[in-house]
Amino acid sequence: MKTTLLVGAILCALLSTGIKASAQHNEIYRSGADLFSCGTKLTSGQVYELLSGVDEATFVKWDKARSGFKTGKGLLIGSGVLTGAGLVTLGVGVTGMMLEGVAMGIGSIFVVPLAAVTGEIPDISPSGRYTAAATAGLIITGAGLLGLAAGTTVFCVSKHRMNKIVSGYNKTLLSFGIQQHGAGISLVF
Repeated sequence: MKTTLLVGAILCALLSTGIKASAQHNEIYRSGADLFSCGTKLTSGQVYELLSGVDEATFVKWDKARSGFKTGKGLLIGSGVLTGAGLVTLGVGVTGMMLEGVAMGIGSIFVVPLAAVTGEIPDISPSGRYTAAATAGLIITGAGLLGLAAGTTVFCVSKHRMNKIVSGYNKTLLSFGIQQHGAGISLVF
């Protein structure tokens, strides 16, 4: 009878402890470069405490991935602006070259009778201003597209690493109490 009471008391203690231990492990989720738990944004110190409990190197990995995420996002925004500016410059240059060509074509119609009367042939040639603008626009657009490619790569890789760390944390769970196959201690990772 004493043994049964002792085992019963131990099981009650394990079950009550298990409820508290399971309740303390809150899942975290990521939104952007920040971590949240129960709808509250976690500070850097809280993230350090949570992730250091899993593995000392996990916080360092998180910090690097978070930095890469922010860098990739900045590259995407900056390169997008650069690409847009390059496309506008390219458009202005190409439009100017087209208008200059049309003007030269129309001007040549008037030059032929003028040359026949005066004997002088005026020089009608492109100025080159629009060619330089089109070339600059092409170079700027190319640089912007390269930046977009680099930013997308850094952003996606860092986002994947952050998601992997969060899911790894959420899978790690130490609980006491009633488990799938009886009562005891369970470590899920």
